[in-house]
Amino acid sequence: MPKITKIEVQKKNKERFNLYLDDEFEMGIDIDTFVYFNLNKGQIVEAKDMEEIQSYEQYRQAVNAAIQYISYRKRTDHEVIKHLTKKEISESVIAKVIDYCHEQKLIDHNDYANSLKNTMILTTDKGPGIYKQKLREAGIEQLIIDEYSQIYEQEQSMEDILKVANKILKQKKGPLVKRKEKLTQSLMQKGYSFEKIKEVMDEMDFSQQE
Repeated sequence: MPKITKIEVQKKNKERFNLYLDDEFEMGIDIDTFVYFNLNKGQIVEAKDMEEIQSYEQYRQAVNAAIQYISYRKRTDHEVIKHLTKKEISESVIAKVIDYCHEQKLIDHNDYANSLKNTMILTTDKGPGIYKQKLREAGIEQLIIDEYSQIYEQEQSMEDILKVANKILKQKKGPLVKRKEKLTQSLMQKGYSFEKIKEVMDEMDFSQQE
């Protein structure tokens, strides 16, 4: 029976270990794998034990890859799955990782939608339409998209939209009628609804634009 003859800390990563069976290097393991199986020198490991250790180690590596990916900014299920799939991690392992991320609150779609809403309102001139599009692309559920898009529209001030509209109008050339048409097109491209654009137009002062 194979026996663990040495477990040493890796030089470049203090949270990973080199596992030796019968004085020969077998594999590198994560500190969580080490603790989970309570591995120690002199321990006998059968073939099925090694299969379990290898399987758990693959899971831990996938978890660490997901945590690192999420550490840069908030992520969704869809984004994490896509990232791990590129690393050729199996679907069954990815499913376990996603469950882990939800359990640890590393992924929260409501929080993601709320954070994106706040960022876009503060730093962009885009309307709810673009916000919805970004949420769909990130794989957010429709129920959450509907809820937070409504909040987005409520929190985006008319004053800010008017500033955007007036800035666009000044950049357009030609007769006022044509400039209004171009303004409507530009605002629609920025994600504002036709109803909101009409509301903005009604608030604007076109008397000095003739």
